Amino acid sequence: MQSVRQKGIQNRIILVLNPKSKTHWIYKRFFETPGVDPKFNGEHEGVCYIHTSYLENLDNLSKEFIDEAEKCKRFTPELYRYDYLGEWVLSIEGSFLPMDKLKRYKKLIDGDGPVIAYFDVADEGDDYTAGIFCKLVNGKLYAIDAIFNQVNLSLNEEVCKTRFDLHKIDQCYVETNSMGAYFLRNLRDQNPSIPFHGLVSKANKLGRILAQCGWILENVYFPEHPNEELWRFIVQMCSVTHETKKEDDAADSMAGLCMMVRRDYTRN
Repeated sequence: MQSVRQKGIQNRIILVLNPKSKTHWIYKRFFETPGVDPKFNGEHEGVCYIHTSYLENLDNLSKEFIDEAEKCKRFTPELYRYDYLGEWVLSIEGSFLPMDKLKRYKKLIDGDGPVIAYFDVADEGDDYTAGIFCKLVNGKLYAIDAIFNQVNLSLNEEVCKTRFDLHKIDQCYVETNSMGAYFLRNLRDQNPSIPFHGLVSKANKLGRILAQCGWILENVYFPEHPNEELWRFIVQMCSVTHETKKEDDAADSMAGLCMMVRRDYTRN
């Protein structure tokens, strides 16, 4: 949009796409932020929207194509809306933790229970430091906050202390692989009243995430309106598939927390 810098020349951008997840920047930029219905056809704030599907082109389609579409509509209606009607979806195809399957809460449930944190740390680079804070009530976990960034560990130590005090953390688990051991020692020194537990993660990340998926979907609740950092944590957590090579830190942290809760608290 900044490439044409003189008057009298039309700066027209044409973007043609098949809709993907609602977490995609295109959906955020052109639909969610301006409040445009995904099926809208018309002009809004200088943008011309055109939404079309195979239903508007039936005369040029083979009987076989239409039969396949009808079969998909009958047996897999969610896939039909995505593949054939061009609807934006909340979950990424093949996601271990589909976003539309996550349980939500409007207000944090009243009741006694420990607030537990779990950290999978990284020191800058491409990986994220992924810390998740949850309250355990009646065997269910309620996510309340996250630390999710790519800054160095020294900066995150002060961030952690502030969040520990804010949420009155009862217990914290830290993966000690790589820089984790150093991070754990500093957290202990700076937060002497909190019990910390160091863990060495030897299992394959994707395998561990997959092993905990069922329990997460059944027993973990996420706020309907998370803060920005927790939202980014959730988005990455729900993007993990069998083909994921990187960006599995949030899902790994969530899986690690659930493993510890099941071992130390719920026994299920």
